[in-house]
Amino acid sequence: RVRTPALSDDGTEIGFFARPCAAGGCRYHMEVEEVGATTARSILDGITSVYPGLRWSPDRRNLLAWVTIDGRFGRYLVSASTGTARYLTPGAAEFYAGGDSLLVGPRFRADSVFWVRVMSLDGVVHDSFAIVHEGTALAELTAIPGSPFLVTQIYLPDGGHLWQVVNRHGKILSESNHLVPGSNRLIIPQAASSDAVWLGANSRSPGAILRAGVDRSGHFAEQADTVGFGTFTSFSVTADGSALALDEGTYEFSSWAVSLADALKGQFPESKRLLRATSPIGAYISPDGARLLVRRV
Repeated sequence: RVRTPALSDDGTEIGFFARPCAAGGCRYHMEVEEVGATTARSILDGITSVYPGLRWSPDRRNLLAWVTIDGRFGRYLVSASTGTARYLTPGAAEFYAGGDSLLVGPRFRADSVFWVRVMSLDGVVHDSFAIVHEGTALAELTAIPGSPFLVTQIYLPDGGHLWQVVNRHGKILSESNHLVPGSNRLIIPQAASSDAVWLGANSRSPGAILRAGVDRSGHFAEQADTVGFGTFTSFSVTADGSALALDEGTYEFSSWAVSLADALKGQFPESKRLLRATSPIGAYISPDGARLLVRRV
């Protein structure tokens, strides 16, 4: 199964996660492939969990991955050539300055000011700036290609979402809390083309892909347009907005009864699987651990 596909800005390469399963458990590995090719190259193994938002640097030398490796959850900088992975943050991160720099946000926590570090690829911090708004987390930082603008996504205390267009110094150019109608929608991490931010919204399968224009002065369009619907874990768009990549189709949901230590190691033996379905399911453990409350979509 393929998850969280990511197109390079120029549309020539695609990165994704695949999960081969063997006796004793499943682990993901990251693969990269030239668009139109028939074979992929594995660059990173041993990943126990993956999350939406895989991204290429504009120069295609590196990727940002939101994964768990050796029990450590967060964003990693991964070399596209060697597969070397370096931990950055449990929060938001983004490439900047053509891929020569990184913007690294704080861990998920409630605050009224979120400090973003500006660092070189070797991890040296050179500057910082503030994203100002009360929220429970700074969820995303997305650079708009060919511009000095960033789009942030902040989780609000009431369960809603706020998007801001800011410049390199954190100055707010415009903001909106209605790009995705309704505060109970799960917002899949966003992507950007040179003239828009693209959002995935899914409160239940199938989900929607929305495109919200951003003009040259850094202002959002009045409303977002619905580009399409589908069953997907994530999506990606090229810098010019001409091509979109997403994983679509039936995929498997399961619940296991395993220890936290085994889960972090990616050990999910078949004997511990309790539920299996091709539509979303959730299982919540009773305080005494004897029963499960099951939610099915």
